[in-house]
Amino acid sequence: MMRTILAVAAVATLMACAPTRMVSAANEPRVLMMTEDFDKDTVPRNSRVNKRVLAALQEEFDQSGIKIYDEAALTLDFGAQGRQRRPDAELIDVARSTRQVDVLALYSIYASAEPLDYMTKVRVRISGRMFDVNSGRVLGNFESELPRPSPAPKDCSRECLLESVGKDAKAIAQNLGEALQMKLNHIVGGGGSGNSEARRDGGGSGGGQAGGAEGYVVEYKVTMDGFSAREMDDLEDLMVQKFRGYRSHRSIDTQSKRRTYIYESASDSTALERNLRRSLDHLSLQGQVQFSNNAYVITKIGLRKPVRESSGDRW
Repeated sequence: MMRTILAVAAVATLMACAPTRMVSAANEPRVLMMTEDFDKDTVPRNSRVNKRVLAALQEEFDQSGIKIYDEAALTLDFGAQGRQRRPDAELIDVARSTRQVDVLALYSIYASAEPLDYMTKVRVRISGRMFDVNSGRVLGNFESELPRPSPAPKDCSRECLLESVGKDAKAIAQNLGEALQMKLNHIVGGGGSGNSEARRDGGGSGGGQAGGAEGYVVEYKVTMDGFSAREMDDLEDLMVQKFRGYRSHRSIDTQSKRRTYIYESASDSTALERNLRRSLDHLSLQGQVQFSNNAYVITKIGLRKPVRESSGDRW
């Protein structure tokens, strides 16, 4: 009997000491980079200058270990390709429609040429901003430009200007990309640039509230439908006390048998859905868990209680 108890205790100790990432990997943000060229003063999306900037930005994010996605590849099956001068609302809608990204990174390129009697001065400035695709939470803004205008020949043709602007824009884009990815790394891991090395090496240990792994904190919308007040309280307790990656939550709608929460967690959507199903089993509740666009709906399945057969003489 004592040997069995010791064996069970040893297994429990090993499970408790095991690295968190064996159970739940950190939630890594997936980033979509898009050109914001609605302003007529910005360089248009189809310009080769813009393509050089986009490639430089994507390379900076990729080298830091952040998952970066290409717009054309994600929207090939449903989006009109090659559109220019798109407003913010269209960019956000396209990003949400992919259902594959967490962060939208937008950038705009401003370029101007000042002709002088003896030379042409070229100025390039790139501004960038990031926000959470689903919640709209602002994650960072940055602007980069060269300290001084870049010199170009006096009679600089259009081709000459494109090459001059493209050369400067690529260097500025690298600075901008580094600044934005450092901001994102700080949000994800709370550690600034050092976190980039951990990403490259595949490191990073678990931690955080409720035993959750470090990772990008996502705002999920969780709705409980058809449950009693006591059952919803029990589900909420499990979501707060037992779920890995839990950060915070708040109620945004409460009815007698329906509640909706904004639930912030560093767990990915798959782990969170699995835990919601486990909660139903743990509480011996029958229900379904549905998920779409960072929103969960937990619906109770009501079962009729069996009718007792009366004993004795019939009425």
